[in-house]
Amino acid sequence: MSRTILPARRRCETAKVTHGNHELTVSFGFSEAGHVVEVFCASGKTGVELTALVTDACILVSLLLQHGVSAENIAASMGENRAEGDADGPAASIIGQIVREAAALEMAKITERSLLTTICSDSGALLTQNTPLDGNLTPDP
Repeated sequence: MSRTILPARRRCETAKVTHGNHELTVSFGFSEAGHVVEVFCASGKTGVELTALVTDACILVSLLLQHGVSAENIAASMGENRAEGDADGPAASIIGQIVREAAALEMAKITERSLLTTICSDSGALLTQNTPLDGNLTPDP
C-alpha cells in the first residue's frame, strides 16, 4: 500500500483528550472526504516521557491512516479495560483514547458530508470541492 501524500493545507480540529488523570491537546487533520489522515499531540509540559510516547504513537497512527488503515480499524485493534463478559469498555491507554476520538470525529465528518450531499441534491445545489462543511450552502450557477 502506498502512502497518501497530503495537501499543504487541510482542515484540522483540535480537542482535549482525557484518559485517567492525563489530559492532552490533540489535533486531527482531515482529507477532503472527511477522513482523519493525521494526528498531532501537544502538551503544556515538555520533557515528560508520556508526552514523548504519545507524540511518537501519533506519528505511527498518522502513517497508518495515510496508508489506508481507517481510524475505526485502528481503534478496534487497541486494548480495552473491560469486565469479563462486557461487550466493550474504556480504552486501555491514552493512545487508544486518542484513536477512538479520531474514529468518532471521522464518523461525524463523513455523516455531515453525506447529509450535506443529500441536502444539496434535494435543493438542486452542487456540492463542489470548495463547498464548506459548515452548512452554509449556496448553489453554484
